[in-house]
Amino acid sequence: MAGIVVVMTTMEQPEEPRLLVLPPEQALAAARPLPDREHMVIEDVSDEEWDIFFSALAEA
Repeated sequence: MAGIVVVMTTMEQPEEPRLLVLPPEQALAAARPLPDREHMVIEDVSDEEWDIFFSALAEA
């Protein structure tokens, strides 16, 4: 898939995520910067909650 960027979206919350394939230029044009680190940090999460969260991500 050289020259193709694959994007999976669940914005519409479908039962099954749909796969959207865009040329790199179009994908870059639609990209948005990440929020500042202060807005992305989750505070007050216990080690046990973090382990459960991380395990769920690893299984996905």
